[in-house]
Amino acid sequence: PLSAGSGEYLLWEHPMTFWLEEQGYDVAYCSNFDVHLDPTILDRCSVFLSVAHDEYWTRDMFEAVLNARDDGMSIAFLSGNSVYEEITMYDSGVTGTPCRAYARKGRIADADQLMGLSSYGSACGDWVVTDAAHWVYEGTGLRDGSRIPGLIGWEYHGTPADIPGIEVVAESGLYPQPDNPEYTHSAVVFPCAKGNMVFNAGTIWWPEGLACPPGHVPARTGRSGPQGVHPAVQQITSNVLDRMIRESPRR
Repeated sequence: PLSAGSGEYLLWEHPMTFWLEEQGYDVAYCSNFDVHLDPTILDRCSVFLSVAHDEYWTRDMFEAVLNARDDGMSIAFLSGNSVYEEITMYDSGVTGTPCRAYARKGRIADADQLMGLSSYGSACGDWVVTDAAHWVYEGTGLRDGSRIPGLIGWEYHGTPADIPGIEVVAESGLYPQPDNPEYTHSAVVFPCAKGNMVFNAGTIWWPEGLACPPGHVPARTGRSGPQGVHPAVQQITSNVLDRMIRESPRR
């Protein structure tokens, strides 16, 4: 109900776009359908952002983003449950308009090779710092074991992939079953072939820590939920984006 017909943009993504523009980043916007229909749009950017709840991808979309990453584009997954399920697109049977409907095909088995993490469903909890000396935490004042309450959920990423150079920067057990290994959140950074990189925050609620635009109603679920704007989330995001832009091989 809180999406107000926006396809979840207002509910999950608007705080991110509000913050990006407030900070003066040079941003452009596209939908998943845009990437599916015209992957050349990825040639225009140095950094690609997957924001909030980015669950459904076609195989063409997956390959386009993977190829762009291998060509030097950095990626920040400021999202959870992303790249989870492959879909098939259907054109309109009346007008021929593309991508008027889609159907699910099943899990994207190699999603962790793009994201550095596996995608999971519902659970929630705190962001827990595991490597406070890492550059992503510069200027935050956080220490090992520091928590950002309620930042993880409503769906999340975990289980780091076997990728050379991957670094885990946050990790924590989650509700509802904190003793089950599947209910463990992780956040990672890893280098790519051309000097670009991937950062994966692994939570739908990341944008909630960045901004609360006028009229925005944060979502909550179960025992936890986003606790509002947090300066550490803002600083981590700035650290990640600024380094990706500054060190981009596409500049």
